[in-house]
Amino acid sequence: MDSKKTIIVILIIILIVSLTTVAILLWHRGKTDEKQATPAMPTDPVEIDNTLQRVSKRNNFYMVKSCVDKFYAYYESLYNSQGDSIIIDEEAQKSLDKQKEENKNAVYSMLDDTYIDYKNITLDNLTSKISKIDPLYVSVTEMYELQKDENMYVYFVYGNIRDQKTSNISKFSMIVKIDMRNRAFKVLLQDYVNEKYNNIQIGETVQINISDKIEANKYNIVEYKAISDSTYVTDIINAYKNDIMFNSEEVYNKLDTDYKEKRFKDLESFKEYVSTKIRKIVTMNVTKFQKEDYEEYVQYVCLDNKGDYTIIKEYGPMNYTLILDTYTIDLPEFKAKYENADNKNKVALNMDKIKQAINDNNYEYVYSKLNETFKNNNFKNYDKFLKNFKSRFFEDNIFEYQSIEGQENIYDIKVKIKNKNEELNEGNNIAFVMQLLENTNFEISFNVEE
Repeated sequence: MDSKKTIIVILIIILIVSLTTVAILLWHRGKTDEKQATPAMPTDPVEIDNTLQRVSKRNNFYMVKSCVDKFYAYYESLYNSQGDSIIIDEEAQKSLDKQKEENKNAVYSMLDDTYIDYKNITLDNLTSKISKIDPLYVSVTEMYELQKDENMYVYFVYGNIRDQKTSNISKFSMIVKIDMRNRAFKVLLQDYVNEKYNNIQIGETVQINISDKIEANKYNIVEYKAISDSTYVTDIINAYKNDIMFNSEEVYNKLDTDYKEKRFKDLESFKEYVSTKIRKIVTMNVTKFQKEDYEEYVQYVCLDNKGDYTIIKEYGPMNYTLILDTYTIDLPEFKAKYENADNKNKVALNMDKIKQAINDNNYEYVYSKLNETFKNNNFKNYDKFLKNFKSRFFEDNIFEYQSIEGQENIYDIKVKIKNKNEELNEGNNIAFVMQLLENTNFEISFNVEE
C-alpha cells in the first residue's frame, strides 16, 4: 500500500513539474513574440529641426500644394455653386443644398482648431466668419517648413491669387499642418498668418501651437506623389504662360539677374517685349528639355514647339529664375562648346545668336554687335539702323549659309535669308563680315542697301 502511495505522489510531482515547465516556456515565448512585434528603433535617430527652413524636397512641395488646392476647391465652392444664378426645380435645389452643406463640412473639417478658436467659428456660422471669394486661380510661389517631431510638420505657404472674374492679383499666405503618420492636414488662413507670423525669417525658431496628431477625415487626406522632371518643367512653363497674361511683373521679378540687366532696361521695356511675344508664348509647349546639375542650381534648357528656348535655373522647389533666350548671356554649355570649336564653327555659333535675336525682334542686340567704325560711317543712330536692317528680314527667318570664308579672326559670311512660314520664296541675300574678339565676343558689319 505504501509503495502505491509513493508512486502516486511521484506521478503528481512529475505532473506539476511538467505543467510548470510548459507554463514557463509559454510565458517566455509570449515575451519573445511581444518583443518581435514591437518595431525596433532606427539605428540613426531622426534629427529634429524646429527652425524655419525653405522646403528643399520637390515631392513635399507638391504634397503641401495639393492640400492648399484641395482646401481652396471646397472654399471657392462654398460661394460659387453651379445653379445659384439659374432657376432650377425642387429636386435639383435639394441636390444643390446638399452639395453646399458638404462644402461647408469640408471647409470646417480642414480648418485647424487654433484658427477655429481664433475666429470663434462653428459649423453654423462658418460662412459669416470667413471671407467670401469668387472663382480664383491659386499660385504657390514660396514654401517654408518647420518640424515638431518625426511625425508633425508645419508649412508656411505664400503665393498669388488671381480673381478669375476681374483678373485682379493679390498675395496670399497660409499655414498647413501635416500629420505624416495619419496622412492628414489642417490649415490656418491668411488673416491669422498676417497677425501672428508677419515677419518670420529663415533659420528662426518659430513658436506655434501644434498637437501630437491630426485625425483624418474624408476631406483632409494628404496626397503624396512622386513628381517627374517632365511634370515639374511643364508646371513651371505653364505658370510662366499664365503670369505673362495676367501678372507680367511676376515674370520680370523671376528673370535671372544678369540676363535681366543685359536684356531689358526696366519693367516697361519688358512689358513692351511681352506685348510683341504674348501670342507666341501662350501657345507654346515644351517638346524636349535638357537637365544639367551645377553646384548652386539645376538647369533645364527647354525647347518649345515654336523653336524657341526657355532656360530654368532652379535653386529649390519652385524657387527658380528664368532666361528667355540663349543669346543674351552665355550658358555654361555654350561656353564649353565655343572654347572647343575652330574659328569657322565659332562664326557659325555667333551667327546663330544673330538669327535668334532677329527672330526675337531684338534688333538692339544686333546693333550692339556692330563694328564701331562701320556703325559711325553708316548709321547716325539706332533708328536709321533699324530702318535699313529690319526691312530685309521676315517674322520668322531661316539662315542658309552660302559660304564662310576668312583667315585669322575675320570672316566673310554669305547668307540667304528665307521666310520660315513660306515654303516657296526666293529669300534675301546678305553678306556679313565678322571679327572674332576675346572670349565669346564678336562684332559684325554687313552690306548696306541704299
